[in-house]
Amino acid sequence: MSTYDGRFMLKPKAGDTTSRERIILDVRTDDEVMIIRGDDQGKKGKVLRTIPHKRQVVVQNLNYIWKHLRRSQQNPQGGRLHKEAPLPISRVMVVCQSCGEPSRVYRKRKDEKGESLRGQRFCRKCDGPVSGKGK
Repeated sequence: MSTYDGRFMLKPKAGDTTSRERIILDVRTDDEVMIIRGDDQGKKGKVLRTIPHKRQVVVQNLNYIWKHLRRSQQNPQGGRLHKEAPLPISRVMVVCQSCGEPSRVYRKRKDEKGESLRGQRFCRKCDGPVSGKGK
C-alpha cells in the first residue's frame, strides 16, 4: 500500500505483499471452493473470510492447525485450540454453482445488450454466473 496519510486509511502490515490500494480477488466470502494442492486436496468447503493483502482465504473445516495457548488467568492450564489456518488463494478454485465443477473465474463489465454488469463473475467452463455473497 501507499504511505499512511490519515486515520481512516489502512496501515500496511508486516506481511503486506502488494502495493495496490484496492485488491480484488476472484474468491469471495461464502463462495464454495475446492482445494487443489496440499493435504486436503480434492475437498470442498465454504470461504469464511478473505485476507486480500496477503492473498489468502480461510476455508471452513479445512487446513486445521493446533494453536497452543500459554497459561494465563483466563486459561490457568493452558491448552490447545484446533482451528482453521489461512490458505493461499493459489491453492483453491471456485466451484461454479451452474455446472458444479471447479473452474477459473472471469469478469464482464457489460452484457451483449450493453447493460452494465458491474464486474459480475462468470465460469470459464460453462459461462454461467458464479454466485456468492455480494453482487
